[in-house]
Amino acid sequence: LTTAEAHELWLNLVDIYLPGLRPGQVATLGILHREPALSAEARSAVHGFIGHTDLFTGHRVQPYFHGSRDAVRVELGQELINLAHGWTSPKDPAKARVAVASSPGPGSTARRAWANKFTSQFRLFSDEDLRDPTAIRVSLAHGGAEDIRLSTTARGHLRASFRCRDHDGLEMPVSVVMHPDRREQLLRGSSIGDLIGPRLQRTPEIFARLKLAFLDELALGRQELDRRHGSSDAAYDRVVAWARGLELAQPRRPKLMSEVFAHIPTLNPPMVEEFACSPDQPVLPPVLGARGPNGAPAISS
Repeated sequence: LTTAEAHELWLNLVDIYLPGLRPGQVATLGILHREPALSAEARSAVHGFIGHTDLFTGHRVQPYFHGSRDAVRVELGQELINLAHGWTSPKDPAKARVAVASSPGPGSTARRAWANKFTSQFRLFSDEDLRDPTAIRVSLAHGGAEDIRLSTTARGHLRASFRCRDHDGLEMPVSVVMHPDRREQLLRGSSIGDLIGPRLQRTPEIFARLKLAFLDELALGRQELDRRHGSSDAAYDRVVAWARGLELAQPRRPKLMSEVFAHIPTLNPPMVEEFACSPDQPVLPPVLGARGPNGAPAISS
């Protein structure tokens, strides 16, 4: 996300939480940062805070008036934003961990991270392929797996055990268990699962259904906000116009971390200068701007 995109996104989220909010009525804070990913893909995250004090009256503002209904409006808004920008969604079937790798032995955490390179390819597999021993064997062999052995777990899931070599060339055992049923579990607990169906599909029909339901929920949220704290017609008309103008977009290709870091300048960390201390003078951590015993800066660039 660019800074401008993140700012627009945060304003839209505030409108979703409090449709019809008057300008300056509450204090808000949005934060944009990058999240590292093991798959080498860059992910942006926008977190924010909405103040609970009406700056005009001093009264408390509660974004969630009647929990279940507000949850529906917020979740609908989040999904519409993802679909309209071509961003991934936590509900996307490709997000499900349909293959889980493990690598026992010393340094198992680092070994498991290396073994995960064998699991990303299975996200594109169909449910039928995840249950097909031949398809699993061919895919693992193409990725460099050796001595592949297939078995079935107590729950009926396909398990593949094999050996591969890590980045140092050392041989390591790996076990991968397939979980095709996890794609349906992504919508478990969702407040809009009845509108989406068993799996999220990026189709015009699903998008139109979500948009219509969102507009209805916006009207309900605005009525409650206006009853409790007053609202702005202009602010509500703005969020309604924004929602009506949303259109389904094609999924974006995620940026690699190498592409993100290419635009970040290299920064040299500050150097800490050494200075002598007398036996009766405790050694304290240097503080930016502090001076040493001889008047020299404790930290210099």
